[in-house]
Amino acid sequence: MIQTLIADSRIKKNPALNKTHNTIVINPLDTSQTIKLINKLSKGPIHIYDITHNSKHKANDIIKVSDHINKTGHNPLIGKQNRTEQPFIDISNLYNSTEGVTTDCLGKHFNDYKKQHEYPSQYLCYISIIAKALGRKNINAFLVNTL
Repeated sequence: MIQTLIADSRIKKNPALNKTHNTIVINPLDTSQTIKLINKLSKGPIHIYDITHNSKHKANDIIKVSDHINKTGHNPLIGKQNRTEQPFIDISNLYNSTEGVTTDCLGKHFNDYKKQHEYPSQYLCYISIIAKALGRKNINAFLVNTL
C-alpha cells in the first residue's frame, strides 16, 4: 500500500491527489511529529508531494523528482540523531526515480526566491531526509505546480 505524505495542505486540493487513499498532510517543520508519523506508516512505498512554481507547466501539474538540493540552511535531523537508525545518513540515491527533475528546497524562503529556480520546493527535502533516516527505502517524490 502506498502512503502519501503532503508537505503543503494547499496541494491536497489537486484533483489527482483527491483519489489518493492513505494521505497525510504533514508539518515538515515539526521534526518530532514527522518522525512519529513516518514510523507509524506501514512498510511500503512512500510518495511525498510538495509545491513548486514553474511557468513552463500548468497549474496543478505533477512533476516527478529524482534529486534535491537542500538550500534551506537547515538539516531536520540535527539534534534528533538518537531517533534514527544511524548517526550519519547517506542520502545519495534517495529517490526511486532517476528520471525526474532536481528540486531546490528553499524552506521559509520559497516565496522570496521561487522565481529564481527552475523547480523550487518548500520542504520536500526535510520529509525525504527523515524518511531515509528512519530506514525507508522506497521513496518517491513529486512537485505540484502552484502557479
